[in-house]
Amino acid sequence: MKFWLILLFLPFCGYSTHLIGGEMTYRYLGNDNFEIKMTVYRDCYNGIPPFDDPVSIGIFDSNNTVLRTLAISLT
Repeated sequence: MKFWLILLFLPFCGYSTHLIGGEMTYRYLGNDNFEIKMTVYRDCYNGIPPFDDPVSIGIFDSNNTVLRTLAISLT
Protein backbone atom coordinates (compact mmCIF):
# COMPACT_ATOMS: atom_id res chain seq x y z
CA MET A 1 0.00 0.00 0.00
CA LYS A 2 2.81 2.41 0.88
CA PHE A 3 4.42 1.76 -2.52
CA TRP A 4 1.32 2.97 -4.39
CA LEU A 5 1.00 5.99 -2.14
CA ILE A 6 4.61 6.97 -2.87
CA LEU A 7 3.99 6.61 -6.61
CA LEU A 8 1.14 9.11 -6.40
CA PHE A 9 3.51 11.86 -5.30
CA LEU A 10 6.31 11.21 -7.77
CA PRO A 11 6.47 13.75 -10.58
CA PHE A 12 5.65 12.37 -13.99
CA CYS A 13 6.51 14.14 -17.19
CA GLY A 14 4.03 14.00 -20.04
CA TYR A 15 4.55 15.05 -23.62
CA SER A 16 2.06 15.65 -26.37
CA THR A 17 2.11 16.86 -29.91
CA HIS A 18 -0.78 18.12 -31.99
CA LEU A 19 -2.03 19.04 -35.38
CA ILE A 20 -2.64 22.76 -35.06
CA GLY A 21 -4.91 23.48 -38.00
CA GLY A 22 -5.29 23.42 -41.71
CA GLU A 23 -7.40 24.38 -44.66
CA MET A 24 -9.26 22.56 -47.36
CA THR A 25 -10.24 23.96 -50.75
CA TYR A 26 -11.94 22.50 -53.76
CA ARG A 27 -12.23 23.50 -57.39
CA TYR A 28 -14.84 22.38 -59.90
CA LEU A 29 -13.12 20.98 -63.01
CA GLY A 30 -16.27 20.30 -65.03
CA ASN A 31 -18.16 17.08 -65.84
CA ASP A 32 -18.84 16.44 -62.11
CA ASN A 33 -15.08 16.35 -61.33
CA PHE A 34 -13.48 18.26 -58.47
CA GLU A 35 -9.94 18.92 -57.31
CA ILE A 36 -9.65 18.79 -53.51
CA LYS A 37 -6.60 20.26 -51.78
CA MET A 38 -5.96 19.89 -48.07
CA THR A 39 -3.11 21.57 -46.19
CA VAL A 40 -2.46 20.47 -42.60
CA TYR A 41 -0.24 22.37 -40.16
CA ARG A 42 1.38 20.52 -37.31
CA ASP A 43 3.39 21.40 -34.23
CA CYS A 44 6.98 20.52 -35.15
CA TYR A 45 8.45 22.34 -32.14
CA ASN A 46 7.14 19.91 -29.53
CA GLY A 47 7.34 16.83 -31.71
CA ILE A 48 6.02 15.68 -35.03
CA PRO A 49 2.52 14.21 -34.87
CA PRO A 50 1.64 11.60 -37.47
CA PHE A 51 -0.78 12.40 -40.26
CA ASP A 52 -3.94 10.37 -40.75
CA ASP A 53 -3.36 8.20 -43.80
CA PRO A 54 -5.76 7.82 -45.49
CA VAL A 55 -7.64 11.05 -44.81
CA SER A 56 -11.42 10.70 -44.65
CA ILE A 57 -13.44 13.47 -46.31
CA GLY A 58 -17.23 13.61 -46.14
CA ILE A 59 -19.37 15.26 -48.81
CA PHE A 60 -22.67 16.63 -47.50
CA ASP A 61 -25.76 18.17 -49.07
CA SER A 62 -27.53 21.31 -47.82
CA ASN A 63 -29.54 19.21 -45.33
CA ASN A 64 -26.31 17.96 -43.71
CA THR A 65 -26.85 14.45 -45.10
CA VAL A 66 -23.72 12.50 -46.09
CA LEU A 67 -23.71 11.94 -49.83
CA ARG A 68 -20.31 10.31 -50.10
CA THR A 69 -17.24 9.58 -48.00
CA LEU A 70 -13.80 9.58 -49.59
CA ALA A 71 -10.62 7.96 -48.24
CA ILE A 72 -7.66 9.76 -49.82
CA SER A 73 -4.05 8.63 -49.37
CA LEU A 74 -1.33 11.17 -48.67
CA THR A 75 0.86 12.50 -51.45
